[in-house]
Amino acid sequence: MIGRGGASAGLWMLVHVPGALMRPAMRGFDAVVRRLYRSYLRKVVQDPDTADRLTPSFGLFGNRPTLNSSFPRAFNEPGVELVTAPIDRVVPEGIRTCDG
Repeated sequence: MIGRGGASAGLWMLVHVPGALMRPAMRGFDAVVRRLYRSYLRKVVQDPDTADRLTPSFGLFGNRPTLNSSFPRAFNEPGVELVTAPIDRVVPEGIRTCDG
């Protein structure tokens, strides 16, 4: 968790430091966060394939991050399956994916 001072400093940097100077720092920060999150998923999610599929291909700020610790743990429950196939349509029985 980032303390209030760290968040304030980060916001100040985003506003006042030119992008050309920030990009290398953000890439390094992003790489560290991705490694930590990947390690966390491998530790928490019992199935290695599911953990790999839950690992985002984008950086922390590339999409909305899932910061809830119960989300990855839910994939250890019986009857819970990670479906990554694109959604084709919603049908009365539920959701139909492109692969059927």
